[in-house]
Amino acid sequence: MATTTYENNIEYAPFNSIDRDRAINADHLARWASSMNGDGVARRFNEFEVTASNGMNVIVDTGIGFVDGHHIYLKSTQTIEIAEASQSGNRIDTIGFRLEVANRKVVLYYKTGDIGSGEAPEILNNNEYIEMPLYNVNVNQSATFILASDLVDVRTYVVSTATYFKKYSYPISITTTTTSLSIPSPYNTVTDDVEILNNGRLLLSSQYTIDGSTITLKSPILAGNEVQLNIWHFQDGSGSMDSLNMVLADLAYIEKTTKYFYHCTGTNDNIALSNIAQSFLAGTGDYAGVSTNAQMEIMVCGDCGVSTYHSGTGTQADPYKYFAFGRPASSTRTIYFNFSNCSRVVVNCPTTSNKFSTIFSGADINVRNVALQVGAGYNVDVFNGTNVHCVDSEFWMNTTNDCCVGRCCGVFENVRTSITSASGNAYCFYSNGNLTRIIGGTHYAWTASSSAVAVCFYVIDAAANNENVLFISMANMPQSTRSGYYQTDTVEIHRGYATIMSNAMWKAVNVYDYEKCIAYGNVILSKN
Repeated sequence: MATTTYENNIEYAPFNSIDRDRAINADHLARWASSMNGDGVARRFNEFEVTASNGMNVIVDTGIGFVDGHHIYLKSTQTIEIAEASQSGNRIDTIGFRLEVANRKVVLYYKTGDIGSGEAPEILNNNEYIEMPLYNVNVNQSATFILASDLVDVRTYVVSTATYFKKYSYPISITTTTTSLSIPSPYNTVTDDVEILNNGRLLLSSQYTIDGSTITLKSPILAGNEVQLNIWHFQDGSGSMDSLNMVLADLAYIEKTTKYFYHCTGTNDNIALSNIAQSFLAGTGDYAGVSTNAQMEIMVCGDCGVSTYHSGTGTQADPYKYFAFGRPASSTRTIYFNFSNCSRVVVNCPTTSNKFSTIFSGADINVRNVALQVGAGYNVDVFNGTNVHCVDSEFWMNTTNDCCVGRCCGVFENVRTSITSASGNAYCFYSNGNLTRIIGGTHYAWTASSSAVAVCFYVIDAAANNENVLFISMANMPQSTRSGYYQTDTVEIHRGYATIMSNAMWKAVNVYDYEKCIAYGNVILSKN
């Protein structure tokens, strides 16, 4: 029996200090103190989930756990190489986290089992080590790779000091279209919660009813779909919860029904996300029956693959649309996309002459924490709709002709833009109707054409709308010299209304056709 430990991406606390060798900061204590007591995994989403990777590798997802009053925080995913399979028999290995008392730390561990025993390795609980297992790994005789079916979830979930849940997952292959599912044991109708995922999509509680152990779906699940039932099973066996624990369970349930975690496949994730958005906003498909005022947040996780566009013909009137997140005029539902758990999204648009592309297409889009790189394209806009709300995001663009991050209107908070055009105009923001608010952020625009413009903020009245208003505050527009490229202006006002205050800019506001522009409290970084 062999054990390997992993420490690189782990925080743990608290331990007594010897000669100040266990100094901890406020982040450690806050993370620990704000969490619930007990031993196990914090009951959130996919805490310490183990998934099969390439060959004999598995990946442990990030997570927070607790053991004997100490917390462990796995800050980034950890790859574990499963030991070579035996040629003489099967074995069961274990992955978990362990408190090492004498060493004053908590580590992630991987332990190999005994060949042919049919049992997982012993779980230590003594004065030296306390172990909390996460997954057992069935290593079959002569195996050369680990399958998802080889991974057995044995996590214990912490909810409160005296109460915890254990998660049971049941995959179901739908062979015949159905509106009914059975909940397997263990399931307690009084204390337990159920999650239903259809092809990885979390169904909302309004899309089904539960009577005893029978789930009745308001829309049928078609043959060929893959369903997963997750049962959060109450472990103390009392059959009821006190009022505090009922509140905690209700809060957890509310969170599950309003948040959805999309785990990227690396291929055409933009199309899958677009289809989810349009289905939810229209109240169709998996989201048939949701309230007309429903709201949902999608957490995008992993490496978001963008191989082609979702829709559009590439004309100026109907550009290629990569993420079709816009809300139809007939919809009153709201969907939010959070990319904080997603790596940089890379999009390469067609470079064919006179082809137009839009990355996030439509009106009433809500996006945060996205890092987007547009590596190629002819005419490219990141946003082109009204009432966009974008927060804490970064955009890099390189195009052949015109490029723009925000075309039209909305609110952009703490957004960084850096855009470059080889032969056309580069606008960080092109305001041509309604209200645009820019709060903070750093903005660069360059063009390689001496006859084109590269400007951070460009304001012009749309032909059918003379209520064009721009507010910019606390933004940074520095000058950065690049050989063969031009920065022509920071702000250009070609009619419309603008209030520009408390910004840092390399060049003062340029008002071409004055209507009404107020600029004050700005810092001019250089004289040009």
